[in-house]
Amino acid sequence: MLAGGDTPLVAVPLAIHIINDHGDTMLDRTDTIAAASFAGPRRAADDRIGLSVDHLPPGDYLLTIDTTLGKTTARRDVRFSAK
Repeated sequence: MLAGGDTPLVAVPLAIHIINDHGDTMLDRTDTIAAASFAGPRRAADDRIGLSVDHLPPGDYLLTIDTTLGKTTARRDVRFSAK
């Protein structure tokens, strides 16, 4: 995630969702990347999201991670299967 520009650094919220192939929400969580994580010349931060998926029944799922800061939104979708 890039915080770019020369504006003051702020914490960035992450919305994390897992939805099964029936449209049921299996996880609905909010995390935050601390403002200090963006320090440095690139003003970029990596974040590791720990997810426990061992409780998921077998099937197909969609993991969605998104963030909105001001007028800027970023979103990533990942499909996966549990066996």
